[in-house]
Amino acid sequence: MKINKSTRKLACKNTLDTRKGFYMMKSETYADMYFDMVKSNYGLYHWEYDALGNLLYSSCHWPELYEKFFIFTGCKNYMMDFIGGHQTPLILSTYLGMEWAAVRADDDHIYVLGPAMLSDVTDELIRQTLDAFSRSITAGFSGDFIALVHKLPIIALTSLQNLTLMMTYSLTRIQYQTSDIHYRNENSSNIGQYQNASSSWDDSDTMDALRQMLHVLVSGDLNTDVFLDRSFFARICNSLHLPATLSGFKNAVYFWGTLCSQSAIRGGLLAENAHELLGLYLQNTGSCRNIDEIIIVAQTIYSDYRNRVGKILTVPGTSREIRDCCQYILAHPTEKLTVPRLAAQFGYTDYYFSRKFHEETGEHILSYIRRTKMETAAFFLVNSGMSIQEISDALLFSNRNVFTNVFRRQFGCSPAVYRREHGGS
Repeated sequence: MKINKSTRKLACKNTLDTRKGFYMMKSETYADMYFDMVKSNYGLYHWEYDALGNLLYSSCHWPELYEKFFIFTGCKNYMMDFIGGHQTPLILSTYLGMEWAAVRADDDHIYVLGPAMLSDVTDELIRQTLDAFSRSITAGFSGDFIALVHKLPIIALTSLQNLTLMMTYSLTRIQYQTSDIHYRNENSSNIGQYQNASSSWDDSDTMDALRQMLHVLVSGDLNTDVFLDRSFFARICNSLHLPATLSGFKNAVYFWGTLCSQSAIRGGLLAENAHELLGLYLQNTGSCRNIDEIIIVAQTIYSDYRNRVGKILTVPGTSREIRDCCQYILAHPTEKLTVPRLAAQFGYTDYYFSRKFHEETGEHILSYIRRTKMETAAFFLVNSGMSIQEISDALLFSNRNVFTNVFRRQFGCSPAVYRREHGGS
């Protein structure tokens, strides 16, 4: 049901600016034109709240379900707390990769743009994410919401940043820079979204431990020892009011995995890569037969995300193009990656780009691609049910023998031995 816009008075009159000799429209009309343009070109909805957080208007045809998720994840509470004292534009993120942008206008009304997705997500990931809110969600919400998520536009963060700055200017006439945008959880932990969604966190030690671990992940710190054991996840179950059973531990790891995924994105990992990994991990968690297997998956989630962020942050290269190239390779190991293709993508000739990559990273680009593919192969061997032939095909090797020889040079053993020694399926 579309919410009535009768509470909002539109200023549709044109006023003559005698100094410039042409008609200027009032700010409300600029904003209306902006929102119409954004919806037409990007498929993004907009919302208007009063200063108390009451929803006055939404251009969305299904506002109830989207706003329910907005509330469940703690985004609305965070928005009201921050916007009340700031006019700085705000971008709100959730672990599912769903994003909103918000700004307070001169009349103290709050305008929200969204939601949008950073990348596509699977039905299973959405369903598992909603499990954390099972006590709060009414019957039928999950299926309806999953269908609606797939209707949302997928927009790069840089595009959302630009749209946020344009929205702010259309409402306030203040010109901000990208660096001025405030991000949810910039000065607080991702845990807050669950704190608002679940009953309450009464274990401050668990909260502190989670914050510290996620800080280590975001910073890509590979030296600090982090110990995850059964008792730690039992504490998470208790804080989330989950039973200390197999299903309770699985939900605790779903929670843990989404926190790690979002933290890795904050650390620089591409969102599509982080979400793809999370989907695979949650799938593996669902098939665990006992709590010990669940703990192994949880430990692997953390170490894998931390290692990936660490690699991004420790790349010796300082140019943005090379860092972006490394990220692209890490995110697309199953594609045919060649020097000409990558050079063209980043605007260089083959020779210059290859030389630049080697000078900045100390490694030839083909070697980096090959190593990334082998690390991906090792990940698949341990964390998926794919056969060795399927992994070879997915990574675009000409045949299994070539794949096995390259893998052996990288890890000192065959793929079959690696899978057996590391407990892969």
